[in-house]
Amino acid sequence: SFQCRASKLSFDVNGHLERAGCTWYTIQCTMELPADQDTASESNLLSWEAPRRLAQLRFDLHDAILKGGCDSDRYSDLFIHTPFASHFAPSGTTSKLAAWLGSLAGAINQNKVSAQTAMLSLAFFSIPLPTRPRGHIPLAAST
Repeated sequence: SFQCRASKLSFDVNGHLERAGCTWYTIQCTMELPADQDTASESNLLSWEAPRRLAQLRFDLHDAILKGGCDSDRYSDLFIHTPFASHFAPSGTTSKLAAWLGSLAGAINQNKVSAQTAMLSLAFFSIPLPTRPRGHIPLAAST
């Protein structure tokens, strides 16, 4: 079974803005990586902003999760109280997206989705590479 190594992943919608006739939703992504032996009790917080349009969120994330192995019964169980935003972005879309993304992050944190769904979600939001932690020792010494 897949085990998410992040102690906490979150996707927060920090509002939306209009650019070039399109609505962009500002998604703040945060992933708390577990501390390693070299950093003692410190955790490594990775945080990045990922602006996305509703169509991207629907087709490239929501629909891809459904097509990628999350059967409709499982999907219904995970998102029963947080339906995805309606087409054409009516009033309330930002709060619906925030709730749905919160449920997605919670499902990933609790290992209720497949590794494929977790990786798809992180790839969709373009997770940056973490910086090398202090005290990191390369696996192989260069000669």
